[in-house]
Amino acid sequence: MVGQVAGTGTYIVTSELFPTEHRALGIGLAVATGQVAALGAPLVFAALNGAFGVQAVYWGMAGFAGFAAFGATGMGIWSLVGKEGRGVSLEDMVARPALLRPQSEVVE
Repeated sequence: MVGQVAGTGTYIVTSELFPTEHRALGIGLAVATGQVAALGAPLVFAALNGAFGVQAVYWGMAGFAGFAAFGATGMGIWSLVGKEGRGVSLEDMVARPALLRPQSEVVE
């Protein structure tokens, strides 16, 4: 389930990060990188298990959990001090950042 959310999130997040003229390339590279990582992860963990034992595999997973915690911390900081870009094009965000509202002023 986590993998499905991450895969879907890749399309959503990267489509907002890249300007229109580079969007297809950016999404393609992000998805391809995720697929290569998904292919390589079992091989890396099998190699760790064979070389160092199951404890190394658990430490490796703990390291990835640390990366996830780092990302969650970043999302928390953004929710407190980030700017809302709803209704503003990416090009306008770069050209006129005054159009962006603080997250605290956003009314759903």
